[in-house]
This record gives sequence, C-alpha cells and structure tokens, in this order.
Amino acid sequence: MNDRKKAEFAMFVRVDKHMDDHPLEPANAKATLYATQIANAKTVMQSASSVKETGTGEFRAAALSRRVIVRGLRTQLREIAETAKSLHRTGAQPGIHLKFRMPGATMQDLRDRAAAFVIAAEPIKQLFIDHDSAATFVEDLEDAIEAFDDATDRRYAGLGTQVGATARLTATARAGITAVRALNAIMIKRYRNNPTLLAEWMAAQRIAGWPTVPAEPAPVEGENPPASGS
Repeated sequence: MNDRKKAEFAMFVRVDKHMDDHPLEPANAKATLYATQIANAKTVMQSASSVKETGTGEFRAAALSRRVIVRGLRTQLREIAETAKSLHRTGAQPGIHLKFRMPGATMQDLRDRAAAFVIAAEPIKQLFIDHDSAATFVEDLEDAIEAFDDATDRRYAGLGTQVGATARLTATARAGITAVRALNAIMIKRYRNNPTLLAEWMAAQRIAGWPTVPAEPAPVEGENPPASGS
C-alpha cells in the first residue's frame, strides 16, 4: 500500500475497533450496516495488499531472471557472430556474417535476433561446431529463448496481479470511506451528550496525516450548480 492507503486502512481498523468497543444502545440498523461495510473494507484491503505484494515479488523475480538470461544470451550470440565473421573472412561461407549480426539494445531485440540465429544456423551448424562451438549451441539458444519467454510471461502476470490488486484497494478504500462518512453522521448525533466518546470517535474516523476534505454541499433544488472554475 502507498502512504495514503495505509492511512485509510489504519482508519478503518480504528473505526472497526471503536464500534466493537462501544456498541450502540439502542442499536441503529443503518449504523450496523455501515459498520459492517467498514469491517469488510478492512478485511478486503488486507487481502488485496497481500495479493499485491505477491504480484510485486513475482514481477521483480521475473525481471531479474530476464536480466540474467539476457546476459548469457548476449554472450552466446556474440560468439556465434564472431565465428560467422571468421567463416566469411576465410572464404568458407562468404557473406554468412550478414545473417549473424548482433541485435539492438533492447531485451526483445536480443530475443528476436536469437530466434533468427537459430533458423540461420540450423542447416550449417556443423561449420560452427568445427570451429569449436558447442555441439548443442543451437539447442542452447532455443533453451535460452524459451527461458526468456517464460520469464517474460511471469513478469507480465506479476504486473497484472499488481494492477488488479491496486484497483481493488482503491475501490475498497473509496467504498469504506463512504461508509465512514455515512456512519459519522449518525455517531455525532449519538454522542452529542458524551464529549469523551465523541472525541474518541472523531479521532478514530480521521485519516491521520491527511487533511480532511469537506463534502460539497448538496445543491438547493431549483438552483443551477456553479460553473466549473468559478
């Protein structure tokens, strides 16, 4: 959670505890409904935060895997490209080096060029093996490409989990705050003759560290709302 969401979550925890510690007598059905919604918001935010952290961990682990794979893949491609240049210079395979040029700077460029190297090298791989390339160098490239693609899939899955959990946190917090504001309208009337509980309630429902944004007044029937920017 970011700092704002942490503050909102802490507020839900305080409000939920206040309602548990000070049940209304007599009970108010609407207050009970709002209190339940707030408790649910607290629970859902806890769950969504855990899911988000899981997604973040998956994203970071996959991103690290991609970097490690790319370092090895770049070394493999460079060795193949150097051998191709040698085959060209010696006249064994004139122009072959043009099929084995090193890729651009991005990871995807590297992955795509590796796939092209596989296609180009397969029919003539014995020439590379004769120049001391590993007997399995084509298969090694294919394995590296598969590992890169798997890490990419996991990276995007982790990102998707993060985004989904963040959206759930935002929607849940918004609904919970709406319930707190509705409950507040009841509680300040219920506590009008109990300054101690009123003070405790006001402290519980405040989002610590963030200014309270006053609700806009409801428009009076028959009046036009003010123009934007006025």
